[in-house]
Amino acid sequence: MNKINSAVELKAAINMLETRQLHEERLFKEEVKATIEQLKPMNLIRKQINEFINIPNANTDVLTTAVGLGAGYLSKKLTTGNTHNPVKKLLGVLLQVGVTSLVSKNSVAINVAAGLIGRMITRKKNRATQTPDLVDLPK
Repeated sequence: MNKINSAVELKAAINMLETRQLHEERLFKEEVKATIEQLKPMNLIRKQINEFINIPNANTDVLTTAVGLGAGYLSKKLTTGNTHNPVKKLLGVLLQVGVTSLVSKNSVAINVAAGLIGRMITRKKNRATQTPDLVDLPK
């Protein structure tokens, strides 16, 4: 700033500084409002969901993990049921971990195999529902 030599220059400088202070205060309040808006729980959740959706392969990774966990849990329930035997429970947990790991690591192969099986089933179903060609029978 320049050196102030008169009362008029002093009043002008004070007015300029007060105007700048009001402007900076307004900007600060807007920043605080924007920050508070961003920190609301619903906005945080929405932001995280949008980021998750936009991550490539995230949906397939979550689906793969969910299928693996489900397959592991199902295999444990099918083999052990509601047993109270600690050895069977331990074997069930080990089987669950193994199946979960196997399904999660080999999800692509399992997906391809499931697609092939699905096509085979629908092909057999289509063959069974098709009507045979009508042949001219002798009269």
